[in-house]
Amino acid sequence: MGFIKKAMQSIYKWRLPGHTNSELAQADVIVALSFGGRVNGPGKSNVALARLTEDLSRRYNLPVIAQWEIAHSSLDLQDKLLHIVRKARNKQLGRLTKIIHTLTTKRVDEKDLGNYLDSYEVLMQAAEICLKQGLKKAIIVAHHDHLWRTSKIAEAVGFEPLHPFAQVTIYDEESVQKYTRSRWRFMMREIPNRLYHLICGLI
Repeated sequence: MGFIKKAMQSIYKWRLPGHTNSELAQADVIVALSFGGRVNGPGKSNVALARLTEDLSRRYNLPVIAQWEIAHSSLDLQDKLLHIVRKARNKQLGRLTKIIHTLTTKRVDEKDLGNYLDSYEVLMQAAEICLKQGLKKAIIVAHHDHLWRTSKIAEAVGFEPLHPFAQVTIYDEESVQKYTRSRWRFMMREIPNRLYHLICGLI
């Protein structure tokens, strides 16, 4: 895709069509990126992303790389997400010992809630883990309005990104990141953010 087309899409593209079940079934891994967060917990956007990640992991028997807010949400859920993902990892990846690789330099803890990594860093770390294992086709789980940029970054760092049909659209009015409290706020930040990534060659 050329620079001009990407620049235009940076302004108007907010919906990526989902891939078919047969296409998603060819994926090697799920990469899940967080969206906002609260001081006292991951917040409802990340809970929804964690549930979507869990559903995809169970449905397609895939390992997961998750940003820590989503990993934290998954650990709090009562439907055995860790057990399901552990089975998928042990079956498909062998030597990878963690159920969910948590993308943070510190242990997931209450005091860490509210900190975050930028999307490019998350996907770079995910690529470093996955590509050397031959895990190239990645289902990208991200908030609906965040998905275009995360998908383009994923492609730039070496993944073949796939998108689920179901996507999270929830905004959390209590998020510590003010721009993730409403769609209007996010879009006003996201458009220049996309253009910045494009100009810097990150997408």
